[in-house]
Amino acid sequence: MKKIYKYILEITDETTIEMPIGAEILSVQVQGSKETKKAMLWAYVDDEQKNMQKRHFRVLCTGESITDYDSLTFIATIQIHDGDYVFHIFEKKYNK
Repeated sequence: MKKIYKYILEITDETTIEMPIGAEILSVQVQGSKETKKAMLWAYVDDEQKNMQKRHFRVLCTGESITDYDSLTFIATIQIHDGDYVFHIFEKKYNK
């Protein structure tokens, strides 16, 4: 059965999330109150799929140099702490 799952997306240069094979990323947004805001990733998954895969993501700040742009797929831009920090979320293409 297909469902939408939510995953915490760590705000680090590179992060990995394990999810069922074939998961389709829908969105990345910030969720929580001012004190507990976290970046969350939502994906459309087949919850009967038992085989998992590690998906690798890059989190880049505005103005940061990007040397591997051709190997990245853009997902979303998010703002944390009322816009004090703006991050751009990409998935590494070669890990799909």
